[in-house]
Amino acid sequence: LIRDVFREGKSMLQFEKYFKETAMQLWKDQTLLGNFVNNHDQPHFLYKNNNWEGFKSALVFSLSVVGIPIIYYGDEQGFSGGFHESYHPEACREPLWPEMEFNSEIYKYLKTIIKFRNDTKCYMERQVQRYADDKFYAFTRGKYFFAFTNSKTHEVRTI
Repeated sequence: LIRDVFREGKSMLQFEKYFKETAMQLWKDQTLLGNFVNNHDQPHFLYKNNNWEGFKSALVFSLSVVGIPIIYYGDEQGFSGGFHESYHPEACREPLWPEMEFNSEIYKYLKTIIKFRNDTKCYMERQVQRYADDKFYAFTRGKYFFAFTNSKTHEVRTI
């Protein structure tokens, strides 16, 4: 779902639907659900896609919404592996060592977001949706306000 919205540009109203359905029908405790952008069984978000802003937004979203954030190894390096035509899943499992770069932009970005998350403990607060439409989704967790867009243009909302 996160990839559909931030990589493919699908409607952000899917988040509203997902959170309502999981809360009311599927899961009694949404805090136990995992949130991830990438995993070992699918091409990376950046595979044949240079949407770095969408990737960063997807990572922050996965770290800020209710649930357990899962950062797949290589996300902090901006890995972009994917399947080859003959289906080689190992292409999605690029080696991290000895290539680990602690000064990359995305590594520093994730480090900042994770520090904010740990310092504020916002994940302990209830998530309350404040706005949703096709291109914009906003919620609060305690006193912290989170706003996301998957638009490539400037978006303005009054909330």
